[in-house]
Amino acid sequence: MNKYLNIILVAIVLLLNGCKTTEGFKQNMETWIGASEITLIRQQGAPNTTYESNGVKFLVYYYSYTSSDYYSTNYYYGSASTVNYGGNTYTCEITYELSNEIITNVRWKGNNCRAVGPEE
Repeated sequence: MNKYLNIILVAIVLLLNGCKTTEGFKQNMETWIGASEITLIRQQGAPNTTYESNGVKFLVYYYSYTSSDYYSTNYYYGSASTVNYGGNTYTCEITYELSNEIITNVRWKGNNCRAVGPEE
């Protein structure tokens, strides 16, 4: 019986963690389709960039951060070597396409476009 309980617990953890995935992000982004421009701006703030082409408006939001550096020192037979880790840049650029002030499409790119959990 414990074997089945463990399997169920693992499945629940994976399911809950799935909310932090790119699939969870995609689901969140798709909920914006049909929303108004003013609703988006009230929720997300002013976009980083806007532009128009053939009567279609695009609002672009760009998020970026760089992780902190950390160092690891390894000791080998009386000598030491230090390696720098970290300093990685994480980005997500989201473009909302609007027609008549209504969101009709959402696109994103970057290595940090993922849904976040309530603790984040």
